[in-house]
Amino acid sequence: MPRRHAWQYTLEEARRQALIAIDFYNRPGDRRSFSDFIAHVHLAWQNLLHAGRMRRKAEIFYREAGRQRRFRRNPDGSKKTWGLAQCLKFEFKDGDPIRANIEFIIGLRNHAGWRPLLQESAGLSD
Repeated sequence: MPRRHAWQYTLEEARRQALIAIDFYNRPGDRRSFSDFIAHVHLAWQNLLHAGRMRRKAEIFYREAGRQRRFRRNPDGSKKTWGLAQCLKFEFKDGDPIRANIEFIIGLRNHAGWRPLLQESAGLSD
């Protein structure tokens, strides 16, 4: 059996994240299920767009300014990949309804991701 391409693993991960998001969405009564749903939908879209770009051999990594062969690195030393917002700029045109929906998800993720932490640090609860 031939070895699978890296983009196939990334596509598989996108599918897995989407299924996890649906599972969180369908959980009744769980207070954090909505924010978890948003986070996993965000990851699913990001992995899906990365897989598509990888399949076409397009860029998904940030490069150091002025150095074509050098990549920006994460604190653990791995290459820094594009975020979902960066991928959208290259995959969808302005005014595309799919892009607008994904940008809405990004906004919800940015809001939902920080809200619990801010409430916890302020000593507040829902």
